[in-house]
Amino acid sequence: MQRTVHTADGRLLAVEDRGDPAGWPVLVHHGTPSSRHSAFYGPYVRDAAERGLRLIGYDRPGYGESSPQPGRTVADCAADVRAICAELGIDRMVTWGHSGGGPYVLACAALLPDLVTAAASLASLAPFDAEGLDYFAGMGQDSVDDTRLFLTDEAAARKKLDKDREEILAASPADVARDIESMLTPADVALQIGVGEFHEFFLSCTQDGLAPGQPGMVGRQAHAQAVGIRPRRHRCPGPAAAPQAGQVRAARPRRMAGRTHSRRRGPAARR
Repeated sequence: MQRTVHTADGRLLAVEDRGDPAGWPVLVHHGTPSSRHSAFYGPYVRDAAERGLRLIGYDRPGYGESSPQPGRTVADCAADVRAICAELGIDRMVTWGHSGGGPYVLACAALLPDLVTAAASLASLAPFDAEGLDYFAGMGQDSVDDTRLFLTDEAAARKKLDKDREEILAASPADVARDIESMLTPADVALQIGVGEFHEFFLSCTQDGLAPGQPGMVGRQAHAQAVGIRPRRHRCPGPAAAPQAGQVRAARPRRMAGRTHSRRRGPAARR
């Protein structure tokens, strides 16, 4: 079901949920760039159905059908997630995300302890100024160049983002397969099996997110400037490994049996 959530500052958030309306809510933070649709990759949906879960995806500000939020920080997502949960009648949930969505997972875990019972951040960016961390180690060269350009010449970076966006909107699944392979380790490349369903899905989600314009693309570089939280000051649900090579590994979700997750039941939960 597709929904539009109104935020306290007058913005609109495009939200979508699938699965059992009374099932345990799993809120997904999409990668960068992408859209809410990435929460609903076929294997995810099938697995959620088998487990009786409720999958929830939303477009971050500036992506897809969500209003832009100029100057936003990673931490700002917590207020948006709280608004989404209020609209959907959710008072407990788990959350996960990968790549560019990873920092938002950690922000929600840190800032919404009353809502988040467990969090998993996969292949996530770490805080740019984390002590003892080489932020660019192990990162694809294109991403390194883009981030450094954004930090040194924002006007030039925005022009490049416009060009990148046009190229993505005109791309084919074969182009995506080549680009993804260029960023993988040899072990990961060995697991890639030609151009298939995943590349088509990945491209569709990305194009949906970028269709309205550049604001979301700018958010891709915001991780290096505006986080808005200091991870060491917060206790987050579930254990998390320390950042390595510009990434944060997954936090293992805790068992959730017996926890209340929704105030609404029956027909009211299906609004």
